Amino acid sequence: MIKWSEQINERLGPFKRKHFKRLLIKGLLISGGSLLAYLLVATLSESFLWMNSVPRFFIFLFFLLLTAFCYHRYLHKPLVWFLFGRGLKNEEAAILIGKSDTEVNDQLLNLIQLTRQQGSPLSEASIMQRFNALRHVAFEKHIDLKTNRKYLPILIAPLVLTLIFLLLNLNLFTGSVSRIVQFNKTFVPEAPFQFRIKNQSLTAYLGEDFTLVACFSGSAIPTELYIEQNELLQKFSENEDGSFSFLFEKPQTSRKFRLYSVGYYSSEFELKIVSRPALSSLRSVLKFPPYLELKSIEISNSGNLEIPEGTTVTWLAKLSGTKSAKMIFSSGVTGEMKSGGQNNFEFRSTLFKDTDFKIVLENDSLQGAENISYQIKVIPDELPAIQVKQVTDSVLYK
Repeated sequence: MIKWSEQINERLGPFKRKHFKRLLIKGLLISGGSLLAYLLVATLSESFLWMNSVPRFFIFLFFLLLTAFCYHRYLHKPLVWFLFGRGLKNEEAAILIGKSDTEVNDQLLNLIQLTRQQGSPLSEASIMQRFNALRHVAFEKHIDLKTNRKYLPILIAPLVLTLIFLLLNLNLFTGSVSRIVQFNKTFVPEAPFQFRIKNQSLTAYLGEDFTLVACFSGSAIPTELYIEQNELLQKFSENEDGSFSFLFEKPQTSRKFRLYSVGYYSSEFELKIVSRPALSSLRSVLKFPPYLELKSIEISNSGNLEIPEGTTVTWLAKLSGTKSAKMIFSSGVTGEMKSGGQNNFEFRSTLFKDTDFKIVLENDSLQGAENISYQIKVIPDELPAIQVKQVTDSVLYK
């Protein structure tokens, strides 16, 4: 028995291929032209209006929505067919062919429906007769790919305009696209001068005044400078050398700011606030040599010591804003203080001679910036000695 469904699939294959090829070309022309036209209008608008983050976000969002719409409306069906071979049933293809070819009309549709009822010799003969009647018909001939030419202006017009703008000013187009894609970043228009910050570091200590020093460079130098914090403008003070100063009074938290002058803003800066490592308290536990038969004692808040030779000193330090601490002795010995948790640090050493030492405090922001120096006087252990002094009594000579 002839498998008529396979025969029909083979006959309809070229039609389906050409049908979806026409849809794909149409979809690419319309989608490409629409997206390019939108992108052109959006980038030009953004360039001349210099939009902030919110409008740029909606421009980007609408571009994504337009892309999704073009795909769903024009590209989804042809791509699914070319990739997976799905999307147009034989009955649907027969209806399309019947509408475009009056000679075929409903014959192909009836043939497809009849093949589903085949089984008897009579129906088999009827199918063969109908199939042979359509054998000479090339179903795909009624699909004209040239009809897509009417969609060419949709793509060509924005493409030509885009190429013109690219040739005239490449940065105008590419810069705007970059700002739209990075909608969450802050961009500023290019000024005829440059903002310069003279501070080597924008790091300040918690609760300590910080003076920001800035200046201009370029051919056109403004006479005033402002700082913008939380959408509030404050004026800098002018220095004798032409630079400008602004005082951050005892800042408690990090803050972002921009510089402003004559309608132009700088890029965004950040003043980072860090805690300065500090020694809150220092206790010294003295364990004397056994021969002295003295009990251990504790001395609070006194780094300078006078102790017998051979005394073991345990320093107990209470620190703040400190990640690590070390002891450095004048003899060259260096030791890391052990952390006991809750900002407590400890170090132990037995001393036999005079020495100076310093405690070096560090944290993630400051390395070796805080040093506290002390002195230790060691009383040497000596053998007992008798000092004799001869004194003449003048009474015996009278």
